[in-house]
Amino acid sequence: MRVATRFALVLLVLFFVSAADRESVSVREEKLTIPTWEIGPPAVHSLFPNPTGPIYPYTLNETLTDNKVDKEYNAVFLENNYIKVLVLPEIGGRLHGALDKTNNYVWLYWQPTIKPGLIGMTGAWISGGIEWNFPHGHRPSCFMPVDHRIVRNPDGSATVWVGETEPVYRMRWLVGMTVFPGRSYLRCDYVLVNPTDYKQPFQFWATAATHANEWAQAQYPGDMVTGHGKHEFWNWPIHEGVDLTWWKNVPNASSFFAFNNPSDWFGTYDHKAQGGMVHVADHRVMPGKKLWTWGSGPSGRIWEDILTEGGGPYFEPQAGAWSDNQPDNHWMWPHEVKTAHDYWYPVRDTRGYHNATEDFAVNTDLKDGLAFGAVYSTGLARDHRVVLKNATSDEKLFEEVTTISPDKPFSREVKAGAGVTVYDLHLAVYDAGGSLRIELQQRPPGKVELPPGQKDPGDPKKMNQDELYHAGDWLDKFVRGEEGLSYYEEALSKDLKDSRVNTEMGFLSLKQGRWKEALRYFDTALERDYDNARIHYGRGIAYAGLSDFAAAEDAFHRAAYSYDHFAAACLNLARISMRRGEYRKALEEAERAESQNGRLADIPALKAAACRHLGEFGRAEAAAERAMTLDPMHFMGGYEMVLLARYAGRAADPRAEVWESIMRGAAQNYIELATAYANAGLYADADGVLALYAEGKADSQVHPMVNYLRGHFKEMSRDSAAASQYYLRASRGPVEYTNPHRMEEKAALEAALAMHPNDAHAHLFLGNLLYAMGQREEGFAHWRKAVECDPKLQPAWRNVAYARNHLLKDFKASLQSYQRAMELAPADGRALFERDQVAEALKISAADRLAFIERHPQAMESRDDLTMRWIDLRLEIGTEEDLQAAYEKLRTRHFHVWEGGYGIHDNWVEVNQKLGDLAMSRKDYATALARYEEACAYPKNLDVAPRTPDFRAHVNWNLARVYKALGKSDGADSYLGKILGEKYRWPHIGTYYQALAQRARGNEAAAARLLDSLEQRARDYVSGKFEYRGDPETIGHMLLSLVLDEKGDRKGAAQERARALAADPRAMRLAIRQAQLEYAGAHQ
Repeated sequence: MRVATRFALVLLVLFFVSAADRESVSVREEKLTIPTWEIGPPAVHSLFPNPTGPIYPYTLNETLTDNKVDKEYNAVFLENNYIKVLVLPEIGGRLHGALDKTNNYVWLYWQPTIKPGLIGMTGAWISGGIEWNFPHGHRPSCFMPVDHRIVRNPDGSATVWVGETEPVYRMRWLVGMTVFPGRSYLRCDYVLVNPTDYKQPFQFWATAATHANEWAQAQYPGDMVTGHGKHEFWNWPIHEGVDLTWWKNVPNASSFFAFNNPSDWFGTYDHKAQGGMVHVADHRVMPGKKLWTWGSGPSGRIWEDILTEGGGPYFEPQAGAWSDNQPDNHWMWPHEVKTAHDYWYPVRDTRGYHNATEDFAVNTDLKDGLAFGAVYSTGLARDHRVVLKNATSDEKLFEEVTTISPDKPFSREVKAGAGVTVYDLHLAVYDAGGSLRIELQQRPPGKVELPPGQKDPGDPKKMNQDELYHAGDWLDKFVRGEEGLSYYEEALSKDLKDSRVNTEMGFLSLKQGRWKEALRYFDTALERDYDNARIHYGRGIAYAGLSDFAAAEDAFHRAAYSYDHFAAACLNLARISMRRGEYRKALEEAERAESQNGRLADIPALKAAACRHLGEFGRAEAAAERAMTLDPMHFMGGYEMVLLARYAGRAADPRAEVWESIMRGAAQNYIELATAYANAGLYADADGVLALYAEGKADSQVHPMVNYLRGHFKEMSRDSAAASQYYLRASRGPVEYTNPHRMEEKAALEAALAMHPNDAHAHLFLGNLLYAMGQREEGFAHWRKAVECDPKLQPAWRNVAYARNHLLKDFKASLQSYQRAMELAPADGRALFERDQVAEALKISAADRLAFIERHPQAMESRDDLTMRWIDLRLEIGTEEDLQAAYEKLRTRHFHVWEGGYGIHDNWVEVNQKLGDLAMSRKDYATALARYEEACAYPKNLDVAPRTPDFRAHVNWNLARVYKALGKSDGADSYLGKILGEKYRWPHIGTYYQALAQRARGNEAAAARLLDSLEQRARDYVSGKFEYRGDPETIGHMLLSLVLDEKGDRKGAAQERARALAADPRAMRLAIRQAQLEYAGAHQ
């Protein structure tokens, strides 16, 4: 009886504890004011392509300001008794920060301000918290609003979902951040979806940030790490005598990726605060463990000023799913869904950790003969036994039964025997039932043999057929498709009917909307590989693109013979049946697809639509709920629930509010949903979605593609009169930021132009879409037609100029088109910047280029890069007046630099050196000295700071010269000594200055040896065989010109200098930049 009573009491206690824990998880959405540095509007003009990677239909978000305001954000707080988490859906859905409530330690960097820097793929980016990156790092929308939804779960936990359908590839990502009752961890569930009909490249990284200082240390397992692209490797944690785990020991910006690491944990720890962050995930799914730091030297610390006010420096521990490097791309196949999850939590009072699970983090330490063991628990761990022993002697140092919780970690320190090391200590934790929960025995760092760096594919002319195919596929996967194309073309030149290469060429044609060309490639591929389901699947897509749905149906049925394309083929068959109104058949085909791809929410959502059209509302609701279970923010699944509620007369159904919140009034969300219905032939449903978006808006406020699509939907529904009216309404919509990117939009614009061939806006928009997807000649033709139809359409003139430059290489015609664009919009900084690039290519004089820029002062002042070109022109002209004007601009303007952008400091050095040279020429040595000394400075307004060590040979040489001219030989010799004191791994331009220094000291033999070594290096560069991140051949010619001049070969020097400057007028800067990076051992 007493046992039963005790059991009942235990149950009662557990019930109340559980109830209290459930109540302790709160989620709330509220307005939060954060000090914010405003940014300007996004760029009007698109780049095709963008230097940071493909971002179309986005434009650059690169105009930063110094205007600080208090700005209100929509904030979501997740909180329990142990942790507090902030999510900002308006800034990329990032987790903005996390607090350990048990000790007030900020375990995920919580930015006190919103202060963007130019780091993201589109520009503006902020640090801190966790950023979600898919399908590429620092994704284009990282500083833009995304969709979000709050879900309260039956177990008392709460989840904040964030995500989007990103428009570059039309792939989809979701992150569910969940806080649980009685747990200090945050679980993140990742759902990555490729809803397209093509394989797409991707990587996923959760980019976290934690506070760093001289006591901050990375907690990363393993013996070896690598850098970006796996080009270089280092021993870990100690490389060449330096412990790289400590923030203070890495002076410059650095990335360290764990390599072939079998551990499931990593993170950071602050030994002064005795707090840290732990990340835990299955390393077989999430192998990526990256540590990024700006560096503890000046070049890194300046980013504290750029990215925060009062937040301080940070580490970036980054977790990668399926990828262990950046870039480390993989293919996502059509309609594929990938899921992963991980745990993030604070740790405290453990002196760091060397093993962790989602439940525990443990550490051992040994100092001054005292053995230390510590255990942190993410939940309430009652009656756990902790044992620390000397594994070598099997002597038990302590054993204790204790209760461990997030607010009460366990630690104990006892005397260790003589000769015991930390590697002898074994810590084990057992639960009340005696099961081992976690154990730790550290092992000494091993110095392993470092592998050679990864190299790019070689010369296609020297490859066999198999190598060519794989090289092309690899380059395509790493978003270098144009390079990959050269390998495929070489393969076809050797074997025109290679089935693998023809298949890839077919799919590349599909992505460009070249349906007939794709069919030709697929038909060739089938001659040797008829049973390849992927080829039949591609033919189905091509026929559907041509609206030959009977042929598409046959192809998809044949593709369904094989498991690998069965589900994707069946889903496409269901859409074709829906087009014909065969809803029962469509339902059967969708269920076949679902039988093999049960995680794709698009399938049950389509089933819901089919059931609704059949009047089977109960089945429809079940299918819609299934879609929302798989994807809690699925547009069609949510909308089907709205429609079903409407049919049932439930006007105030809360699910309608949820759906409207997810859609957030964003035109692209409504268009994405509408095209999903249109792809199944449900044009009335598609039009209804867009009608909801357009309701109450004037045509000038409606995204033009909404009305173009509505017109197309009406036309497909055989209502030509209504279609014509929508096309006309669309042509009255806004031009700026209208960058269609979908095949469905291509069809709508082509239909609109068939009805209204002089619609200039439709020509402009279709040109944008075609040029971006790879139909460049066709896109250019539409831009030309746009300016014919409307000679005042400035964005079209800019695009015509852009294509004439980049596509046709017709610089004169491009310049004329830019002239017209500037006449129509004199304040257009982007057009002026590009116009000057063309003028430079045409070898127009610096004076004329400068005069044109100065006739557009508003445009010039709007862009830092354009101002830098203005400075370069002043430097090139080189009069004292020009140099002084450049100096004043550099001294007074705040330049916002892109990550790694040291070009503005090159300007600073050159202008001061040239002013110093002028002073030297008139023997004004005091002024020359002042200028040469100023060249050594790093003014704060330039947003750059010296690397460690900082390459100084080029500026120190001028200081040695001026001191010699002043008759101060000791001063001169001191600077010569500084030049010779720089230690280089390889010869570069610093070697040239060292040769000059040796010659100045009378050491001709030493100077000759240095010049010989530099000449050999330079000739390696110009041979074309040298791999270097910059432009080795241009650098080589510039170095040869310097060497030959010192050796007395004036003619040869002049020839080499001419070659260098023909390749790049800033060749000397390239050579100096190379020396700076190599000397500092930095990658930016």
